[in-house]
Amino acid sequence: MGITDGTVDITAAVELTYDVKLGNPSNGVSFRTSEYSSTATETGTLRVRWNYFAQHKFFIPVYDLIAFADGPGGRVETPVGNWINTSNVDEEGIVELQITDGFDYGFVMGGSNSDSNSSIRGSLTVVRDGGDVSFDNDFSNWTNTGIESGFARSRPAIEFQYDVDLGNPGGGVPLSLADFTVQVPESGQFTCDWNVSAFHAFNATTAHYALIAIDGDGVESEEILFSGDFGPSQISPDGRGASIYVASGEPVGVRAGGSNFDSNSVIGGSVVLSRIIWEPEVCVVDLNNDGQLNFFDISQFLNLFSAGCP
Repeated sequence: MGITDGTVDITAAVELTYDVKLGNPSNGVSFRTSEYSSTATETGTLRVRWNYFAQHKFFIPVYDLIAFADGPGGRVETPVGNWINTSNVDEEGIVELQITDGFDYGFVMGGSNSDSNSSIRGSLTVVRDGGDVSFDNDFSNWTNTGIESGFARSRPAIEFQYDVDLGNPGGGVPLSLADFTVQVPESGQFTCDWNVSAFHAFNATTAHYALIAIDGDGVESEEILFSGDFGPSQISPDGRGASIYVASGEPVGVRAGGSNFDSNSVIGGSVVLSRIIWEPEVCVVDLNNDGQLNFFDISQFLNLFSAGCP
């Protein structure tokens, strides 16, 4: 199943996270931030799309998100968002930076609360959306400073893009779906957060997004993220903790696309997966963890039994 008209692209994204847990002091979490940066290798305009999800609940939570670009004349900061008195934030948008070769650019994020819960956490997923310079999508190149209590880290995320333009036929775009998959070496559970941004304008628009996998019996399964009609223009649904089981050697991934019945005959969108967790299935009788079941596992069991460890 695939999109045969138009184009399909896969673009890497970067997820930047922070997590502060102070162990339940009475005064909550004082204001603190984490600064994530990468070093530019070109000079020019960089436009990135961002999605920020954070929880600083419950009492007097404050959230702050700033983009910045360093240069010969110093740092230029661009306020992205500031939110107060909401238990969680789930926002997205686009920010444009003027970056300079050899200088850092990135984001500062964090906040505070006055809650006995004494924890704040958040994640920012960033992907290039345009401009005349490249975006560093290798998460290992991003460094962080700040958040002296708790920890901050960068993690991999990935964006799947599809774009169909049929050249203005009268019948619109028939249902067109693209599968983005990768084979896994062992059975296990695939879990992630997800965010969609799509434009299927304008008439009789539908969309379908799902995690897909093949189980141990060779049967395809779908974990629906979003499926159905969606208004006249664009949508941006998201969710947390979507999960699907996949068997060893089988593919797991994303199905994305949709349709319309419009003379415009264009659909396009992207799905970003972040906070990706892969939990391989453990074979409890593979006692020596060599990936095989044989005499050596029996020998290991007898040794454990003799030692009084059944």
